[in-house]
Amino acid sequence: MIIIHGDVHRTSSTRTQAALLDYETWTVKSEGALPYHAVQAELLNSELCVLDSSDRLHLVSLDGRWSERLSLAFTPSLDDSHISSFIAV
Repeated sequence: MIIIHGDVHRTSSTRTQAALLDYETWTVKSEGALPYHAVQAELLNSELCVLDSSDRLHLVSLDGRWSERLSLAFTPSLDDSHISSFIAV
C-alpha cells in the first residue's frame, strides 16, 4: 500500500511525501519526499506512476530508495490546463 500526502500546490515550499506500507501489519517499509508536488499517483507493478502539478509523468521505483526511472512531459490534448485524473495500465 502506498500513502501519498502533503501539499500539491506549486507555490508551496513543502513537497509531497510518500510511504510504502506493509498491507498486513500497517508498518512503514520505506518513506521519502518526492522532488515535486504530486497531484495523482497509481501503482504500476513495483513502481509508482506519478503525475505532478506541472503535468509531468514520473515513474518511481518502490525499491526503498524512491529513485526515478523515467520522467517525461505530458501535453494534454484537451484545452484543459491541468489533468484531473489518469489510469495506469
